[in-house]
Amino acid sequence: MNPVLTSRCTSIRHAISAQKLGIDFLSIDGFECAGHPGEDDVTGLILLALAARKLQLPYIASGGFGDGRGLAAALALGAQGYHLLQLNRRLT
Repeated sequence: MNPVLTSRCTSIRHAISAQKLGIDFLSIDGFECAGHPGEDDVTGLILLALAARKLQLPYIASGGFGDGRGLAAALALGAQGYHLLQLNRRLT
């Protein structure tokens, strides 16, 4: 059994480094995905657009997405999906 290696990246330079190290897929974490060190204060939509141009690996979007509209935006920007945490309140 071969393990699948993932990496959460808060900048394109980190994603390119992870790609060179042999990571299988990435999570691109924008500024909206709080609590991750090394962020350059770049929003997820900007990072996803850059990832589509600069990366050869599949990636998912993380941070700032909470419904189908966010999924549509992430897919339109080249992501293969998004990371959605469980919400404890109803979105209105």
